[in-house]
Amino acid sequence: MKELLNEFKGFLVSERGVSQGTVNSYTTDVVSFLEYMEQGGVSDVEEALKDYIAHLRVIGAKESTILRKLASIKAFLEFLVTLDPQKYGGGSRVPSISLKKQLPLFLSHGEIVKFLESIPTQDLIGIRDRAIFELLYASGLRISELVNLKVSDLNFKEGVLKCIGKGAKERMVPVGKDALYWIEKYLNEVRPKLIQGKKDLGFLFLSKRGGKILRETVWHRSKLYISKAGLSTKYTVHSLRHTFATHLLEGGADLRTLQEMLGHASLTTTQVYTHVDLERLKEVYKKSHPRA
Repeated sequence: MKELLNEFKGFLVSERGVSQGTVNSYTTDVVSFLEYMEQGGVSDVEEALKDYIAHLRVIGAKESTILRKLASIKAFLEFLVTLDPQKYGGGSRVPSISLKKQLPLFLSHGEIVKFLESIPTQDLIGIRDRAIFELLYASGLRISELVNLKVSDLNFKEGVLKCIGKGAKERMVPVGKDALYWIEKYLNEVRPKLIQGKKDLGFLFLSKRGGKILRETVWHRSKLYISKAGLSTKYTVHSLRHTFATHLLEGGADLRTLQEMLGHASLTTTQVYTHVDLERLKEVYKKSHPRA
């Protein structure tokens, strides 16, 4: 990693002609972004950037800071193309250059219950939020997929939803009874009031003003409930996708089925969860076996 960053610094000086201060700022920004990707277990740059921008806005970063960080990341991606145009010319992936190898963070069964039950459901927004996070845990949807869901994508009779994922690929995802209960409650009691007097564009989850909910809102609400539940601040809304996958694998789901439900183009991407499960088994072994 250190060698690659040194090459990147040389690229900035020779190809961009920037000052040493700018070199240091760009390098710091890139390291922060790569750490964020590692922690979130997201390998696709386009998806990671959208989440990263939402994260920065939630923590109160200025727009000028966000623009600078994006410029730094863009420069790094251009640098990768100079290293291997064929591999990185599409700009969709970064190399596996772990700062410190981290497996995807996921909530335990107890933690996911605490998280969901921390959401107050006495008001309209609370019911909406409970429906959102129940669905994220029940389906493993990406945030970008969730915010673009339409009411017509749900099939309550079959207990499935239609999802348009990356590359405009369509997939069908099962939805559990708990999530369906809260979605139905939201549709009956909340959505009609949010959309009242406004043009209905058909999006499933709406903001307080009746428009399509923003990913930044979902991020902000997730951090609110993570804090309220007393859980680790390292968890993010993306952890719910990892939790969905890990709990399915623990329950006996096979990798091919998991790959299909997550919308992964490659089985290799899905295989990271076998490592998560292995680490969990090793931890249980160490705690339980007298000669571990």
